[in-house]
Amino acid sequence: MEGASSHDSEDELERRPLVKSGGGRVMRLKDVLLSDDDEFQTLAFPLKPKFLQTVTLRVSMHCGACARKVEKHIAKMDGVMSYKVYLESKMVIVIGDVFPHEVLQSVSKVKKAELWSPPESTAPAMAIPTNVI
Repeated sequence: MEGASSHDSEDELERRPLVKSGGGRVMRLKDVLLSDDDEFQTLAFPLKPKFLQTVTLRVSMHCGACARKVEKHIAKMDGVMSYKVYLESKMVIVIGDVFPHEVLQSVSKVKKAELWSPPESTAPAMAIPTNVI
């Protein structure tokens, strides 16, 4: 009979909520994760980016293959939420939880690149980047 009592105590442990909420209501993990309250977002990894940074680079691209190579590389980078490659103006825009120097260093591994802030008059009409990861 001793085995039955240890089994009952394990079942009781399994029934206890991991996260208690006010009013005696038990919250589901899904409710905690979808919550806008930062108090509950204490997992080992951040659920929301700490900050969104827009990085504009001038990249040496001469053809569609160059542009695809850069796109493929950027798509694999950690923290990148979206990007857009403009072959004609050699401009690459990266948006995400990234640092400009890290993006520059990473893209420079596949193509010559530099941080770039073009004059307002020569910048192409920039919509929100469509390549959302």
